[in-house]
Amino acid sequence: MEEEKKEYYFYFTLGYIGILLILLAALRVAIILDDDLGVILAFLGIGLLINYVNYLERQTGTDKKARTYARTISAVILTGISIFAFF
Repeated sequence: MEEEKKEYYFYFTLGYIGILLILLAALRVAIILDDDLGVILAFLGIGLLINYVNYLERQTGTDKKARTYARTISAVILTGISIFAFF
């Protein structure tokens, strides 16, 4: 049982890393092309994707503590990237 839990959290972490990498790629393209609408759409799309992932995590029974940690870390990284990219 413990091995299954480790595997689940491994893929849980990979999923959040994947979301952040997709956001980074979309923001990079939008910044290089100086596309304000692209930045807005990237943030909106990632926000919706994260909302869906959170829904799936609740359905699979991921404990609230792990979900809170993942959301907090993602928000901190996203904020740091946004500040760096726009200022």
